[in-house]
Amino acid sequence: MIGSVTLIYLDFFKAFDMVCHSTMTTKLAKLHIPDGIYNWVVNFLKGRGHMTKYSGRTSAILYINESIVQGSGLGSTAFAITASDLNKP
Repeated sequence: MIGSVTLIYLDFFKAFDMVCHSTMTTKLAKLHIPDGIYNWVVNFLKGRGHMTKYSGRTSAILYINESIVQGSGLGSTAFAITASDLNKP
């Protein structure tokens, strides 16, 4: 007897790279959370940049306005807040 297997694989790993800081902070502001927590999240995201050093040369700094630092513990919560008001098509 030959059977069949259905496999569904959802990869949310890159979903956290799609969290726009301004969208998340706007939605976060609408939630009933203490001002201190809101301000901490905004400050955590603000001013993040990236630069690369290779063969003694350093690139210019590029500021990051999307994504959440991996391993920060904020990723899944940030994605849930950002996606919380999505509607079915």
